[in-house]
Amino acid sequence: MKTETQQPSSSEILAAFAAKLRYEDIPPEVVAKVKTHILDAIGVGMAGSTMDWCRQSCRVFERAGAPTEATVLGQSHKLAAPDAALANGVALGCMDYDDTDYTGGGHHMSRHIIAAALAAGELTHSSGKELITAVTIGYEVASRVGSSLLLDRYGPRGANSSWTEEDFAKHHKLQKQGGSLVRGNIPGLFACTTLASRLLGLSAAQISSAQGLVGGFGLFLCQSHSEGADATMLFSGWSAHAGVLSALWAREGLRGPRHIYEGKRGLLEVIGGDLQDATQLTDRLGTQWNSMNNLLKFYPGGHGMHHFIESLHALMNEGLGAQDIEQIECHAPSQRIEFHFEPKEDKLHPTPYSARFSLPYVLARLAIDRALGPLSYAADKVTDPVVIELASRITYVADETVWIGDKRGLVIVKLRDGRVLKRSSPELRGFPNRPFTRDDIVGKFKENANLIKTSPRRIDSLVQSLEALENVKDIGDVMRFTTPA
Repeated sequence: MKTETQQPSSSEILAAFAAKLRYEDIPPEVVAKVKTHILDAIGVGMAGSTMDWCRQSCRVFERAGAPTEATVLGQSHKLAAPDAALANGVALGCMDYDDTDYTGGGHHMSRHIIAAALAAGELTHSSGKELITAVTIGYEVASRVGSSLLLDRYGPRGANSSWTEEDFAKHHKLQKQGGSLVRGNIPGLFACTTLASRLLGLSAAQISSAQGLVGGFGLFLCQSHSEGADATMLFSGWSAHAGVLSALWAREGLRGPRHIYEGKRGLLEVIGGDLQDATQLTDRLGTQWNSMNNLLKFYPGGHGMHHFIESLHALMNEGLGAQDIEQIECHAPSQRIEFHFEPKEDKLHPTPYSARFSLPYVLARLAIDRALGPLSYAADKVTDPVVIELASRITYVADETVWIGDKRGLVIVKLRDGRVLKRSSPELRGFPNRPFTRDDIVGKFKENANLIKTSPRRIDSLVQSLEALENVKDIGDVMRFTTPA
């Protein structure tokens, strides 16, 4: 019975879109972009599968004795589909090397969405076209849920737009308290549920119910980020796991609330508070493709550091060496300082996970190794006294004006011979004005995928299959190449 209004709820509108969307309805440029992000995400997940955190999370499920339905990236066994989704979500998220929705509200979308899609797709023997369609649905839902919670930072409702001083104050308070991290994981719950429901062949009514069911999952408190603990890297796995479970429950006939988004005790009122905008959930759905806002990362680590990384890397490409550096001064707004520089001692002595968010460590590692990659955060790397000493000479200047515009990523490098070098990087590789090449994306993929110690021939076969994903009849035929030979 429709209790709050006879008008369709947001979940019903999103569900109808998910149920009706055909592969042929998706613009070719969106299909191409979604395929690229699937390729990238699988490579990141294969690398992530070699990390201790992933092995630890998998051991829990290996004891459960559940049916073996879906592949675990980088490992030689299968798990029940919801458990494989969780394991692969951990693998995708723990590297912090996955894509980021820089201009919209979806935050890190693929770490949730691809994990759920691969598990549900393998369970249902979905084709490549079906997987692409489901992932596209997931991106659209995630970006819209995030935007409704005002997660977008740089886009049409972001910090370079028409925000008032009061808006900035509210948003800064949210960031300082870690609320943006909480909100950043919530879109994944609804995206994973919706795409898994589509792959399971559920009706629009069942997809709406599944969204209502998953609404009760996940608080995603981010104290872990402050302490360098391991909890945060599990969040994307939990979203994928809960999404697949909720879709399966809806298939069994369990009903969720219709107004999970806009109800009096729904997402927007409870989590969105005074920074909510319900119109973002369905505005121009099916005509404006928010999937196009998703951008790849070409350095592992928090995306807030990448402009600084690009700046230092550019100077190094012009001849700067670690031995030349006396001091590096980063000009950053308070949000970036709180997240990437403070507390100082924690950032100078990080764990293998928290190092991914320490700008002093990352810039020192880059200067010494002249590169950043998936192995840059190994235990022996983050305790390297040479890196720690250089990191102690990397400082910041608080400047709220530099994050937007041409000064983003401004670094001032003071050299031992007295010279001073300056560089900023407003555009990252993969931004519209700096498009990546196929060599960029395949090179990153192979660097990641090779960590599972498989054969080059299997990696090449995997790349070929993913680049022609629309021709694949059963996604399980592709997943077999993501495991060791």
